[in-house]
Amino acid sequence: MMATLARATVPTARVIGWWPMVGTSALLLAAALLTAASDRPGDLLLALASAALASLVVGALHDPARTLLEPVPVSAMQRRLLRLALAGGADLVVWAVVTLLLT
Repeated sequence: MMATLARATVPTARVIGWWPMVGTSALLLAAALLTAASDRPGDLLLALASAALASLVVGALHDPARTLLEPVPVSAMQRRLLRLALAGGADLVVWAVVTLLLT
């Protein structure tokens, strides 16, 4: 089963909408840099970043090919977990950088 998920990683990563994540992450990082440079508290930006990144992960869970992939030996839950791992991992890196910049 793990071999099947490993082979599904690249095609799954291709169909995830990465551009909203890249754009939002760039804006959050720029805002975090400006907040850190101005010596202002970043509590509000941290809350905004957590909400934005969480919504991006939820958006990445949408599988446009779910009806096409029903006969595949990988269950829908495993495909969702794979999407969650890919999108969540990327967002976790952005979250860590924003948190380090603001604290």
